[in-house]
Amino acid sequence: MAQGRNDICNCGSGIKYKKCCMLLNQKPGIMPQSKTTTKKEEKEPFFSEYATADLLKSFSALTLLPENYGKNFRLEQLSTHALININGTTQSASLDDIQGFTEENYPESYMEDPCVNLFTDLVTFFGGDYLLLPGITESGEQMLTNLLTAIYQWPDSNLPNQYKTNVKFVARLLLLISDKIAKKAGLHRYQDGEPSEDLIEFPEADRLN
Repeated sequence: MAQGRNDICNCGSGIKYKKCCMLLNQKPGIMPQSKTTTKKEEKEPFFSEYATADLLKSFSALTLLPENYGKNFRLEQLSTHALININGTTQSASLDDIQGFTEENYPESYMEDPCVNLFTDLVTFFGGDYLLLPGITESGEQMLTNLLTAIYQWPDSNLPNQYKTNVKFVARLLLLISDKIAKKAGLHRYQDGEPSEDLIEFPEADRLN
């Protein structure tokens, strides 16, 4: 029986076939094509024309919109191409420039699946509750909570105190950053994603500031 592209891969990796061995089993010339696979050299002029830091800031801000939940693969591609074509120019791209480019070159991606997580979640740790954006990792918040619980509440862990102190410092710092970013973006706990269409959503310019 042929394996479906959304089935768990038979190799035992635990991930979907289309993101695993399907890429290895594709015969030359039959890889599903879309405008997201435009050749790198066709994209270089855009990324070279505008300030890299400015582009990265815009792409990162777009990931904080519930409307773009599940479109992470394309947003990561955009950031990657910006870094590949890093430059020292100071020319900023307008939101209209970025939107036009993404709609033409990144209208969809067959690598993206509907997300199963909430867009925002909550983690309780030293100092209180922290807003978290789990991303596309399934059960990411639960895995983090279980890991921290095992470190600090499992009586037979026998972990060195210095190790626990270091983990506490780093984990709390990252959670504080996550919480601050989420709140500045106007997000709240247990918020669901709101993807409305395949295109990457662009808000009014002042919403990204």
